[in-house]
This record gives sequence, C-alpha cells and structure tokens, in this order.
Amino acid sequence: MKAVWTGRVLRAIPVLMLLFSAAVKFMRTPAVVQGFAQYGFPDKMILVIAIIELGCVVVYLIPRTAILGAILLSGY
Repeated sequence: MKAVWTGRVLRAIPVLMLLFSAAVKFMRTPAVVQGFAQYGFPDKMILVIAIIELGCVVVYLIPRTAILGAILLSGY
C-alpha cells in the first residue's frame, strides 16, 4: 500500500507543477510576457503553448495514455 501512495505522490508533483505553469500562462502575467519576449516568441504563442501544456498533462493523467503523456511531457 505504501508503494501505491508513493507512486501517486511522485506522479502528482510534476502534474501540479505543470498545471501551475499553464495557469500562469493563461493569466498572462508580466513575467511570462517578458520571458516570451526575451526568447523571441510572439505574445500570441503564450496561449498556444499553455493549451499544449495542459493537453499533455491531461493525456498523462488518463491511465490508458499515461505512457504517451509521459513522453509528451518529457518532450515539452
């Protein structure tokens, strides 16, 4: 039983971090806009990247597609 909960916690940590990252991008905070501008990305890409990030997390959370989700998150 400990192994199951350890696995759940270890799986939840990156999910929560990526959900927070996507939420900050959806809010378009000044730090995000400045960071995108610094790396040469246009402002309209913030929403696109946030949606892609959120989609990868959703794919990772579905048990049947968790392997694909893990690969997508690693690539992201």
